[in-house]
Amino acid sequence: MIQCRTHLPKLIVVGVDGSDAATAALRWACTEATDTGAAIEVVHAFRPNVGPMTTFEDSQAQSALLLSREVWVGLATVLNPPPISVRSKAGAAAAVLISRSAQAGLLVLGATEYAAGDTKRFGSTAANCQQNARCPVAVISRSGQCAVYVPQQVPKQRSYQRYCCTAPPGNSQLAYSVSPM
Repeated sequence: MIQCRTHLPKLIVVGVDGSDAATAALRWACTEATDTGAAIEVVHAFRPNVGPMTTFEDSQAQSALLLSREVWVGLATVLNPPPISVRSKAGAAAAVLISRSAQAGLLVLGATEYAAGDTKRFGSTAANCQQNARCPVAVISRSGQCAVYVPQQVPKQRSYQRYCCTAPPGNSQLAYSVSPM
């Protein structure tokens, strides 16, 4: 049985990595945020390349540059962007995003290899977040196709989306799938 309620996120966290799918995810999140009144936090996780020729600060600066590029490219076609903040954090991408998901109403990720409902084709970051996030996870393909998953550990009051839907209890159920308009 499908249950429908309205739960509008106050914060949408978008993980970016410089890929076309991440840009599509940011654009999708902007539309979602505009429609729901949410703010967006764009997050890039980086692994520090500390060595004889590079410092932690160099890695952080490269991450900040990637974030600036992602926001610039992602918002190039958005007429009225929602409030946006950026966060660059050292660590494994999945761990950083799962940590940020505790404060979010929705976590949005791009996936290069994508088929709605087929989590075996996700990259390791999307698959890990889809299983372990603390809020629903929207996975967006480069073409803008979307699937939203509700991880099992998400509290019931946070598991309902604007479009509807909870699937029967289980591990990371597909809540809904939407093709681009």
